[in-house]
Amino acid sequence: MNKVKDEAARQAIESNLDVSVLVEAGAGSGKTTSLVRRMLALLAKGRCTVDRMVAVTFTRKAASELKG
Repeated sequence: MNKVKDEAARQAIESNLDVSVLVEAGAGSGKTTSLVRRMLALLAKGRCTVDRMVAVTFTRKAASELKG
């Protein structure tokens, strides 16, 4: 899927904060970016604090992006 075709899915990841989400997509598709945006939305809406947040990834590259 390209960015235009999956925009609804991206929006759901970033805005449907009442549900857990599992995202499966290929390399370079924007999974880490969507995760960061979801985490920021949770913080901005006061739904979570940083000390109660965890992110799981399976690559060093994504982990370093999250850390930054």
